[in-house]
Amino acid sequence: MSYMHNVFKKYPQAFNCTQKITQFVKSTLNKNISLNEQVYVTIHIQRIINEMSQQS
Repeated sequence: MSYMHNVFKKYPQAFNCTQKITQFVKSTLNKNISLNEQVYVTIHIQRIINEMSQQS
């Protein structure tokens, strides 16, 4: 399995957010977000999720 798919599988909540962002960008700007960019966004969303859980 590729690194990208491992990230998506390891961080399903963050990946779900990324999918929503990807759909939003596609529908409003008619632009595609590459898989590499989706991995980048997913990792950073996961970082935010982790930081928020530590603050609780």
